[in-house]
Amino acid sequence: MKTVILLAIVLVISSVNGVAQIRSTVGGKTSGASTSVSEGVSSLGDARSIEQEVFRLVNKYRTNRGLKALEWYESIAAVCRKHSQNMASKKTKLGHDGFEKRKNQLVATIDFNSIAENVAGGNFVTLETLVEQWVNSNDHRVNMEGDYTNSGIGVALTKKGAIFITQIFVK
Repeated sequence: MKTVILLAIVLVISSVNGVAQIRSTVGGKTSGASTSVSEGVSSLGDARSIEQEVFRLVNKYRTNRGLKALEWYESIAAVCRKHSQNMASKKTKLGHDGFEKRKNQLVATIDFNSIAENVAGGNFVTLETLVEQWVNSNDHRVNMEGDYTNSGIGVALTKKGAIFITQIFVK
């Protein structure tokens, strides 16, 4: 049986009386994964085409529910790619370790007042299956349906066919 791992985090930052308040939610399961990272192509496509297809599927999900489509930000995708590469190569475990660092990298390049992150890793039969698994996970679904305006996705592929995906949402 192939292992699929999904994790979600919600980090909402708002200013109340000039003081930043942070609320976070983390959920998911962990499992082992391949360590060999590839710049090649999985059975589902190359990394960039997977990024664009998952982005299209998430926006399709949002618009089917009357929500606005997200706008792609390449600067967000670049940060996501690095995290996905680190997870695929096991420089960091599958999850949200280093999320604060990723948030701070984005603060330096774009304005936002809320941010959330979805992460997945494993061997997916289809990208539609991945998005459906996010929809069926409360934490992922909350991020996908959140009041966000911009997003980016980063994908890393392993030589054994595993796909690691990071999606960051901001407003």
